[in-house]
Amino acid sequence: MSKQAIVINISNFKGGSGKSTTTVGVAHEVSKMGYKTLVVDFDPQADATAFLMPELNLDENMTVFEAFQAGDLKLALYNVRENLDLVASDFDLVGLQLYLNKFRGLKARASVLHALIEPLRDEYDFIFIDIPPTLSDNANNAFVASDYLVISLQTHGTSLRAAQKFLPYLAETITYFNEDLQIAGILSVIFTKGASSDARVMKQAAQQFGDAMFESTILYRERIKSWGEHGLLDEEGDRWDKDALNQYREFALELIGRINQFNSEEEVTS
Repeated sequence: MSKQAIVINISNFKGGSGKSTTTVGVAHEVSKMGYKTLVVDFDPQADATAFLMPELNLDENMTVFEAFQAGDLKLALYNVRENLDLVASDFDLVGLQLYLNKFRGLKARASVLHALIEPLRDEYDFIFIDIPPTLSDNANNAFVASDYLVISLQTHGTSLRAAQKFLPYLAETITYFNEDLQIAGILSVIFTKGASSDARVMKQAAQQFGDAMFESTILYRERIKSWGEHGLLDEEGDRWDKDALNQYREFALELIGRINQFNSEEEVTS
């Protein structure tokens, strides 16, 4: 892997596409592989924080927005478990847009998170950024800070349409903000096992996006739904935890393989 952290953002501009659960599930599994991993929760809904550290009291501890304003993300950095850290978010991040008004120009507004993540890249192998499903300063900052982007596609027609609209915006964003950002691929997240509508949307997506689709898929199991109440669970010997998390491990391995392939192709052409 790279000597510096690879920064990854999992996105979709439609809510309920499984991007936050995918982010923390993949980060958890990557950390279990021995990679030093950081999750930056840059969403005021703070789902990633709730999944990873449900007992963290942010009335008494610093949030990502407070650390962002102070110019040092380490102020809101907490250890989750071995090889896995979190920069925790809370609802105060809704003030981001107003705070960024002090910066002149779109590129300056979108580059603050990048500057704050740079000092952390020497300390990690992977950094995952979780953002809200909106066209926003949060998203633009994440895109500028990231090396790779994964599109999380819920296998419903509305999510496919959102992805279709998302891609042209991404192309413009990459051209304007970060020409080095690469789309690693599109991940199918299935919410209803065996539903004909899911199979139909996956077929349409495969026809439209071809090799950009990951072979791995995520089935939104009942155990994953419980993360919102209990946090991410990984109890030794629990088959339900194992079944839920194995799919994130399989996707993580495929994602790492694609990143290695991208890096090899760049070395050949450089």
